[in-house]
Amino acid sequence: MKTKLLSNQIRKHLGQEELNNPKVLALIDAVNNSYGHYEKDRELLEKAMDLSSNELNEANTKLRLESEDNKIAIERLKESLRILQEDEPENLRLNVENLSINDLAEIIQAETARRKLAEQKYKANVANLERSNRELDQFAYVVSHDLKAPLRAIASLAEWIEEDLEEKLTPESKSNLELLRGRVLRMESLIHGILAYSKAGKVTGDLKLVDVNKLINDIIDSLNPSPHIKITIDENLPIIETEETKLYQVLGNLISNSIKYNDKAKGQIQVKYLDLEGVCQFTVEDNGPGIEKEYHNRIFMIFQTLSARDHVESTGIGLSIVKKIVEEQGGKIWIESEPGQGAKFIFTWPAPVKIKNKSLA
Repeated sequence: MKTKLLSNQIRKHLGQEELNNPKVLALIDAVNNSYGHYEKDRELLEKAMDLSSNELNEANTKLRLESEDNKIAIERLKESLRILQEDEPENLRLNVENLSINDLAEIIQAETARRKLAEQKYKANVANLERSNRELDQFAYVVSHDLKAPLRAIASLAEWIEEDLEEKLTPESKSNLELLRGRVLRMESLIHGILAYSKAGKVTGDLKLVDVNKLINDIIDSLNPSPHIKITIDENLPIIETEETKLYQVLGNLISNSIKYNDKAKGQIQVKYLDLEGVCQFTVEDNGPGIEKEYHNRIFMIFQTLSARDHVESTGIGLSIVKKIVEEQGGKIWIESEPGQGAKFIFTWPAPVKIKNKSLA
């Protein structure tokens, strides 16, 4: 079939005679066939170009989405690396902005492995520490148990000697025997103190409502201070939820120390309270001799005492027990004092306040 364009050209340039010529007709058929093949090739090319264009668009869309996903992944990796570096000194932190995704992945993988190893070491150290603490507790118990018997024997022997030789002993000998018994009692107190320190804060009691005002009054009654010591208590003491025994130990030790070391003819001790939103702050303040600043940390160390033991009997363990209990509760303790101006022992005690300014009926 001749194409429309070819038919028009034939009619325009050839007469009827030429159109009836077999050779001319053969040429026309050849040209016509060429046009047909051309049209088919053109249609196939257009279809191929359409397909290529669609595939190209799909590929571009896919690449664009992958690029966006990569950007998100890189930002997440950067953020992860920033978080991992938070506890590192600022001068050792990496600048994550110019790192590739592969660099970031390798760094994070290495950092994660390092932290995993550190965590394993930490767990091993904790296990070793717990084992050491158990061994230390056992050692303290065994040593104290083994020392008590010979100490009691020494005290008994001193008493028997004094009874047997009562009329023959000189005043100096009697004084020496009394001094010997005093040393034995001091050693026994030290043993009890070591046991108390090793156990301090470890025995967990039940949480209960504690009327702090009543607790402090019970402490004062048990200490029975001499008439020249006046103890005043804040009126705003709350009822809190805590372990009563531990708070009793802390306040009892601090009030007892303020009584024991007060050197004034009219001793004054004040117990104060401040609410710090979920944390109670207590202060035991006295008008005693005061403590020089250089000793403010030393007094909380075990066996440390500022007074000669022959002047004021003390094991030097009480304040170390107080510090241990307070810190294991999550609180802090410190002292504010100057020589000749008394002392303030201040400690925080995390505990929810249940009732303010009231006492339990």
